[in-house]
Amino acid sequence: MNGVRLMLRSPDFARLWFAGLVSKTGDWLLLIAMPIFLLHLTGSGVATATVLVIELLVRFFFGQFAGLLADAVDRWLVLRVGPVLQGLFLLPLLAVHSVDQIWVVMVVAAVEAALGVLMSVTLGAMLPDVVDEDDLVAANGMFGVAGDVARLAGAMAGGLALSWGGISGVVVADAVSFALAWLIFVVRAVPSGEDRSTRVREGLSVRAWREGVLQVREDRRLWGAVVVTSIVTFAQGISQLLLIVFVLDLLHGDAADVGVLRGVVGIGTLIGGFLLSAVGGWLAPHRLAGLSLVAVGVLNLVAWNGPAFTTAVPVYAVVLGLSGLPGVGAFVGVISVLQAGMAKEDRGKVFGLLVSANSGAQGVGLLLGGLLIDVLSPVLLLNFQAVLIVLSGVAAIIWLRDRTAAGAGREAEPASSAGS
Repeated sequence: MNGVRLMLRSPDFARLWFAGLVSKTGDWLLLIAMPIFLLHLTGSGVATATVLVIELLVRFFFGQFAGLLADAVDRWLVLRVGPVLQGLFLLPLLAVHSVDQIWVVMVVAAVEAALGVLMSVTLGAMLPDVVDEDDLVAANGMFGVAGDVARLAGAMAGGLALSWGGISGVVVADAVSFALAWLIFVVRAVPSGEDRSTRVREGLSVRAWREGVLQVREDRRLWGAVVVTSIVTFAQGISQLLLIVFVLDLLHGDAADVGVLRGVVGIGTLIGGFLLSAVGGWLAPHRLAGLSLVAVGVLNLVAWNGPAFTTAVPVYAVVLGLSGLPGVGAFVGVISVLQAGMAKEDRGKVFGLLVSANSGAQGVGLLLGGLLIDVLSPVLLLNFQAVLIVLSGVAAIIWLRDRTAAGAGREAEPASSAGS
């Protein structure tokens, strides 16, 4: 179903989409503005890098607890309380005026990252409750569009707010985004008045965490999704620093060219999200994920080996921009597989595990890329990154396939033939 028609048919999906767009815009606003603010305040890149590391570590360590919380507590309640907490924990930034207060920024960054993970996991776990399984690809395509629009809008808003009013301007702008998200969710009544105290105690226990991990280990599609996305984020971690070296040293470009090549990927994913929201059911989710990853890897191979033929930056803008189109397909395919393959009460645990695993893999990729950047050829490392993505696509096609459904289809064929 077309994503726009889906929003018109399902008010709850429209509510999730608009609130997710506004909330993620606030997340990106803070993510862009805070490192710039720290750089201006301290004059040191170390403090800026420390904030980014803190946010990555929080995602790694808090992800699984956020998943448990999303399963144990009423999810609509989480989505209503979350924006309020995000807004309140911004306020300490108003007191930061000197270098000796940067610890406040670090604490706020950690808390906001944790709340952002909780909101993201809860939104992912909620989606199958408000749309049919056949509409998951289109719905996730719309969420991909929201994420890309939020990234672009948040980046612009973060820079404008910081230049307009300093850190106070950032706090005001971000608080407005969270207030809007709260207003969207607050009109939705709590589904039931059931006593959840026992469920919360049991859901936040070590036993519940172990059950979630065991469920993933026993389900090929679930552990396959975690492994595939971890390989991809590991590869992305490797390429983050190497892309800068690639542009500056091999294409003989400048910082502006680096920004252009990063930006065109986002434009590609935005267009891809619109396309998926319009023709969501064309491919089965596992094929969508696998073929998309293979396409991304192949396009990356073309780009990384292109300097042997041309160093014209516009050529690479086209190739990397095209890689954004299947890039969003890979995300949508994997997420749709997870949402369709999990029971309602367990989705949060699996999404939380996914966040932790992907954050850890990305951190290892960043570290490895940084360590090897002066040892090995950048082209060799980038080719390694691209091959990993191609292999992850092949793995997705094999591991994420619903063999139960396929087996049922094969059994139905002889029966229908006999009936005819």
